[in-house]
Amino acid sequence: ETPDGTLWLGTKKGGLFRLRSKGGEQYEIAHFTDPLCFWCYAMEPEMRKIRVLLDDQLDYRIVMGVLSSNIHEIIGDGVDADLRFEFYRAMLSNYIRQAAEAVGMPVTVDNLMECNPEELISLPLSLAYCAMKMIDEGIAEAYLRRMRECIFAEGRSLATIDDQVDLASEFPVDIAQFRENIESDAAVPVLQEGVDECRLHGVM
Repeated sequence: ETPDGTLWLGTKKGGLFRLRSKGGEQYEIAHFTDPLCFWCYAMEPEMRKIRVLLDDQLDYRIVMGVLSSNIHEIIGDGVDADLRFEFYRAMLSNYIRQAAEAVGMPVTVDNLMECNPEELISLPLSLAYCAMKMIDEGIAEAYLRRMRECIFAEGRSLATIDDQVDLASEFPVDIAQFRENIESDAAVPVLQEGVDECRLHGVM
């Protein structure tokens, strides 16, 4: 809790919520997040309960960040990079399996042992969320939820734009516009706003 009464819940690397009063019985929750944040996926049921219970008392918004933009930020470069990637992939798989057992959310980790480096980068997924947000913010939230279900519960890759467009076809949106928002880099400044806010608060 900060001196002004703002409450911070979570961890800077595992999904973080900022709760503050807007006066009376009105509250604001800013959810600092990333599509590949497992704990954000795990906390989804509880957050939805809070939103249902508080209903019109709560102003909820997503602040999209980027946990990883380049695999070499994680594994480095050089002759041992491939070996470090194998170790990182195994470590991540074990971490998610243990976390899933703790929270009881459905999860598939076998695919992690076969995935390519680009499938563990969140930047393209953060941009896909922002591309959808440019069309409809409410649908973008549902799209973000589906991305996490695909990755963590179904073991499905969303690394390419075609993968992201295919998932977007599940929603009543202009698919051509969605693709254009990604391919034209129109989503970049939208994501940058979230990244800047994350950096302002030292998140991610």
